[in-house]
Amino acid sequence: MIEMRIESLNRLGTLSFAEWCMLGFALLALPCVALSLRQSGFSRTRARLSRLPALRRRNPAGKAGDASSLARMVTVAARRGPMRFNCLTQSVLLEWLLRRQAIPATLRIGAKRDDGALSAHAWVEVNGVPLNDTPAVTKTFRAFDGHA
Repeated sequence: MIEMRIESLNRLGTLSFAEWCMLGFALLALPCVALSLRQSGFSRTRARLSRLPALRRRNPAGKAGDASSLARMVTVAARRGPMRFNCLTQSVLLEWLLRRQAIPATLRIGAKRDDGALSAHAWVEVNGVPLNDTPAVTKTFRAFDGHA
């Protein structure tokens, strides 16, 4: 357990300044998105986020490196921060962060049935490739028709 934490800290030491900024922003934004989802629902939360001004549009071509780095920082913040956040909260935030950098992102929500129990999952895709999950997610969960 202690070795795992030391390894995690060593990985944090390799982050660039931009990644640290993304991580810090994600740590602050995830609780806000979670609260909004809980109080206002999915559609209203996304509508509110879409009305927020973009701080900068530095990525008009949509570089894959920046998209995967954003996804990684949101995941780290959601899993290693003081609170844990579900896949929907992470995906709503990630989609918004990508879109505000002009990276065409698609939020997907899918479902599967295991032994009669229905499970749902959310993830973000760029150019049809899942960013905050493995490529197998598209085989495990059947995405709803239409875009979220």
